[in-house]
Amino acid sequence: MRRMDLFASLSLFMLAISLRLIPLTFSSQPYNIDGFPLVRLSEHYLAEGVWSLNSLPGSGYLLEYNNKLPAFPLLLAMFSSLTGLEPMKAIGIMVALISSITIVAVHSITLRITRSSYAALGAGLFLAFSGISVYLGAAAMKQVIAFPLIPLTAYLYATRADSRNRILAALLLLTFPVIHHLSTLIVFLIIGMIFIADQVKAYSIQEFCLKKLVLDLLLGPALLLVSIAYYNFSGMLDLNIGKLYSPMSPNTVALLGSVFFLFSMIAARAVVARSTRTRSPLLTPVFIVPIIGAGVLLLNMEMKMFSGTILTSASLVRSMIPYFLLLALGAIGGDILAFSSSRHRSFMLAMIFAPLSLMVYALAKGLDIPSFDLIYRTFGFLELGLALCVGIGLGHMIAWLSRTRLVADTPGGSTIVFRLRKMWIPTLALFCGLCIFITPMAFSMEELTGFKTVTTDQEFSALEFAGSLNGTLCTDQPFSHIAAPYFGSDTIGTLPLYLRDNGNISSCETFLIMNDWVRTGGQLYPFDPIKVPAAKLNGLVNSNNLVYHSGSGYDQIFLLLED
Repeated sequence: MRRMDLFASLSLFMLAISLRLIPLTFSSQPYNIDGFPLVRLSEHYLAEGVWSLNSLPGSGYLLEYNNKLPAFPLLLAMFSSLTGLEPMKAIGIMVALISSITIVAVHSITLRITRSSYAALGAGLFLAFSGISVYLGAAAMKQVIAFPLIPLTAYLYATRADSRNRILAALLLLTFPVIHHLSTLIVFLIIGMIFIADQVKAYSIQEFCLKKLVLDLLLGPALLLVSIAYYNFSGMLDLNIGKLYSPMSPNTVALLGSVFFLFSMIAARAVVARSTRTRSPLLTPVFIVPIIGAGVLLLNMEMKMFSGTILTSASLVRSMIPYFLLLALGAIGGDILAFSSSRHRSFMLAMIFAPLSLMVYALAKGLDIPSFDLIYRTFGFLELGLALCVGIGLGHMIAWLSRTRLVADTPGGSTIVFRLRKMWIPTLALFCGLCIFITPMAFSMEELTGFKTVTTDQEFSALEFAGSLNGTLCTDQPFSHIAAPYFGSDTIGTLPLYLRDNGNISSCETFLIMNDWVRTGGQLYPFDPIKVPAAKLNGLVNSNNLVYHSGSGYDQIFLLLED
């Protein structure tokens, strides 16, 4: 790696971690509610000094589910011990650090496969600034560990001609079952697609070898059996989340297998095809994906494309415009990739097609909440492949400008030649500007989607006080998903719905409510926020004993004991 490329890699790391640490200025708590059970498990591991499938700090679905995927809380416990910070304080820093390593990994891999500093820089900048990537890299989610490992594992498997890379890829594949179930599925889809494309290519050039095929299979896609065995042993497949994402029934296996095989054949055909341009760059999957995505977003503004989910806000559509412009540049990179002779083409195509096949599978299953959730969670992995295409597109654009000349004739008959060699500077500046425009998405989730991502310190204090009381706590979904796993409270997370519809809430002994439910509504993800009439909220406060109160205006929090 040249000195300038090393400097670019370090700069991208510093830029990425700076953006991903911004949520710590909003609150000292994790940026999303998924982090609280992870913190609780990490504290438990530190206290017990050991991880066990059967040893939990409390009961409840969230603790049981996260304990079966222990990589994140175990890593958090080690990071906490190393830094001397409590897990609650360390989690935001650790997540930002791992996410920033992802940007360095993508930059290095892109540089290695394209030999273009501009392409590598473009891929790194896209991931560093992308609002989706920044949010996923700041929120405490288990899959953040998988983000740097997936491109690294796929690249090592794609270069398995070196036996060291083959062994390293196999070892990394064995770690995915304890990291995240969806990440496991995606990485094996990528590996499987690389395997199929490479075998088809070997057959087409008469280099097919049965011994090599068996070895590639056993130290690659076949390791998925180890993941399935672990999930079966741990009871992961018995949980609702396992049934949602694990394609174990015959129908779902057949559907996913069919979609995956179709995309694998497309990738294999592209890998073995000669470099003859027969179609427009606008027909590449990299461009088709944002067109379909934009269409779904626009249609979802008028009608719910996925039954039970929220409508798309106009603010979200506006914020996505620069993102789609960047993906249009990625279409150029995708077109170059489709007709290139690079030996890494199977790797780059699999990084795009494998997550895309999972999204198509989710759509084919039905336009419902599980499909919406699966597509939403898969898009973060798709961005890793899109970053490669965007980087290649930027590198090609700058290279084209560097060798382009404009010729003009003057009135006197002489000819002037304008060289565009220096145009890479405004091109790169324009690219950075578009990237910067999509960054605020990460910090405006409540405005764009209607759902809060920040848990304030005063909200956490209210939950802590509620945890010290006995009885069932009634509140909204985010507070319920914090109080149950972290404080061990028995909770009902549908209080806003009960209040709006005059439902029966006689089973509750304590109530945690916010005055903001009148304005923005109580959270019941992925459904629409439930707005509570002010009269009903005030009636609940007046008819019960107020034991805790903080905040002012719409930020007021009330903790009530049943009268």
